[in-house]
Amino acid sequence: MSTSSRRRNRSLASCEPCRKSKIRCDHQQPVCASCRRRGRESLCSYHPAPLTKHGSTQARAASIPYNSDRVDENFTLDSLGFVGVSKPNSSIRAPSFQSWPFIPDRKGSPSRDSVSKSHNEKARSEQLASLTEIICALRFLPTIKKLVHDYFVYIGTALVPKAIVHQLLEIVCNDLTKSGYIKQESESCTSVHDVSRLAENILYSTSSEATISATMDVKNFCAIFCEENLRVETLGLLYTLAARASLYKFNHAKVRGDAFIREMCWCSNSSLRLARELAPQTTDPIIWLAHENLQLMSLLEGDASLNVWRRVGDLATDLFALGLNREATYSSESIPFFLAESRRKTFVRAYYLDKIFATVFNRPPRISSRHADCKLPLDIPDDALFAISPETLSEIKNNPTHDGWNTSGICTPATWARLRYILGEFREETAEYQIRSTSSIDATKLRELSDRCRQTWCNLPAHLMYDPNCWISDLSPAVCYLHAKVYLSYLHIHFQIYRMLDECHTSTVPELLEVSADMLETVVLMANSLNRTICSPRDLPGLFLIYGLPSAIVLTTALETNIRDPAQPLPPNIKSSTVIRNISVLVSQLENVSGPDETNHGFCVQASQAIARKLDTILNTSTTLAPRADAVTDSGMEVEQATHQERDYSNSDHYMFNFSELDQLDFSAWVIDFDLVTDDGVWDTV
Repeated sequence: MSTSSRRRNRSLASCEPCRKSKIRCDHQQPVCASCRRRGRESLCSYHPAPLTKHGSTQARAASIPYNSDRVDENFTLDSLGFVGVSKPNSSIRAPSFQSWPFIPDRKGSPSRDSVSKSHNEKARSEQLASLTEIICALRFLPTIKKLVHDYFVYIGTALVPKAIVHQLLEIVCNDLTKSGYIKQESESCTSVHDVSRLAENILYSTSSEATISATMDVKNFCAIFCEENLRVETLGLLYTLAARASLYKFNHAKVRGDAFIREMCWCSNSSLRLARELAPQTTDPIIWLAHENLQLMSLLEGDASLNVWRRVGDLATDLFALGLNREATYSSESIPFFLAESRRKTFVRAYYLDKIFATVFNRPPRISSRHADCKLPLDIPDDALFAISPETLSEIKNNPTHDGWNTSGICTPATWARLRYILGEFREETAEYQIRSTSSIDATKLRELSDRCRQTWCNLPAHLMYDPNCWISDLSPAVCYLHAKVYLSYLHIHFQIYRMLDECHTSTVPELLEVSADMLETVVLMANSLNRTICSPRDLPGLFLIYGLPSAIVLTTALETNIRDPAQPLPPNIKSSTVIRNISVLVSQLENVSGPDETNHGFCVQASQAIARKLDTILNTSTTLAPRADAVTDSGMEVEQATHQERDYSNSDHYMFNFSELDQLDFSAWVIDFDLVTDDGVWDTV
């Protein structure tokens, strides 16, 4: 080391990253061990004059007026990106939002630094206060640790790979214990110490840029967001996973009550807000936190919540900020293999969620496939993503599969992500017709879209096809549940298409009745198997309202039409008795699928009451018309009467129902088209 890199007392000078982070440096050149361990090789450098007082230099720079017309001496055409080929870099950088396109980012411009500094000074006390509350929630760390482990035991579609979350959790627990910030007080509680200093460190780390290199393993990657680099999004992710796990049925008797869930939710929301405010660039943990927070709020507030809808848009913004939609621009080869696959899975999951909200609630989609070139994730288990052997990694990448699917017949988190993305593309096309500015419908194109969707579904590997008999097979109930959810999503695409085609006909399109019957039967089977299925009880109400309710409305309307006008019968493959039975079961399930404290409970109760009234009216009408003498078949046999005559209709006035309440309902946007706050408790449709 040159003498210029020594201090006045002849001691060796630390590199700039270690000096700014106030951590020990081993002074190795060209890269010290600390920067190598944290993945900051590109930032490791030694100041040529370590005795220089940076504070006075910055003060002099701030006193110089900034001229926006000043020409950068290093500004060349090459820097604009028009000339030559970009130089390879060992690290990937996210898109910059601090400069105009094709103009080099002037991060050191005094005008912007002064504005940022002024803003940070005003917000600093508020941020530190929020961080203090977030850190204090670490007193539940033993419970959080247990819940996070349970989450991955029972969830087959986890977005963040288990190895990454467990590594983050282990590093956080060990480092905070070793540093003396937390101390184990009991089996379920810890004490937190020196909160102010820890909050200052987290604030500084979160405000720093995280650099990722292609040679990182999972431990080095996690170290960027833990240890001395502990960031608020890391804590927020752990809190959110714990909150989601606590909402699942198998943990209802074990969680610390609603107070614990409320605190975890507050920490999740606050961590996400702070991470977005402080981080100079979006990070992968921020996107993971945003996705998990969206799922958590959807369970707590319902899919129709405006807050949930906002979170969908914010998640899309985070994806674009990190460039996950453009692999051609931000090469996946510049980051570790496990992270590249995780990013692909993250993008396709967010894309599918966006399409669900677009098609169910008639809202414009935020993420378009036309503006994305992200590849589907490989259909391999998450554990295989962390293969440390280059030979094993090459074998995984080059393993021949059928259209990208694994040949072993197993279902992985990537399997479900791939399925949903494929269906999401058809949902996007459907949304183009739903959210159109004109009322004209091209029936030919809609039927062609339905045919393409059906052909794609039929070409899937056999082990991915839903079988109604799976519930009584040896297949895991959790896997059956996921198969059914994907199948419902597939049916719903056809439902939306045939519903639009139905608008052009005076009578109901037969295909709409057939797909409605399939949707209703699938929902009923799912609910009947709830006691064998590991799922969130708050998940089913949304499925009932998205898939079960619209299909029941279509079928009850068809039954009523058939009774009033026998010339309009149901399709031959649909039995009235089966439809009535499934609708009756759905009514009962809607009443009990959610608790009074859940947001969707009011929707489910109102839907159950409306369908029950209409079903009772249909049965009353059928009973009245059944004894007619002309209701005889050609063979001389009387038409079979309804099998529900044993029902008590002595209170028939109670079951009278105004059909306009459901006839005027827009099936695709029913959630936002009725008002539950009515004096008489009856559906009030707009």
